[in-house]
Amino acid sequence: MRLHNEFKPMLILITDHGHLKAFRLEKTDFGTPHLEPIHEEKIQEAHLRIIDHVTDLAGRHGKPTNTHWGGLMGDEHNLRAEVNHKALKHLASILNAILQKWTQENICLIAPPKVLNPLTELLPSTVKTRIQFQIRRDLIKADYEQLLKVLKEHGVIH
Repeated sequence: MRLHNEFKPMLILITDHGHLKAFRLEKTDFGTPHLEPIHEEKIQEAHLRIIDHVTDLAGRHGKPTNTHWGGLMGDEHNLRAEVNHKALKHLASILNAILQKWTQENICLIAPPKVLNPLTELLPSTVKTRIQFQIRRDLIKADYEQLLKVLKEHGVIH
């Protein structure tokens, strides 16, 4: 996409497991790119520690044991994967809500590789068709200049 007369504004969505930033990429009257922040949110589920989910007031869960020996305390499940999946589902619902407000713009989705593919799978097909660029990088802490540089490197802007 080139920044000239037929330039169409685009949504730049930057995320990781615990944070989301959304920008609207426009061109100024002078033809230079401008990122306008439109949404920022922290995903609480992603910031909780596993121990906050699995312990009771005494700091453990009981487990049935043999009558002659003690057993390990704890639950048998893959809680970390469950928490990550729940955070991704919450993130996908937030993205979907944002994109329902901004229906005309195409999308550039930026996320670390471990987040991008599972997140994309959770998005509705109507959203997936609007995604023009997927950038597999962790840019949630990038400043304005770094972000513009990466967008140029990946051909989002020229």
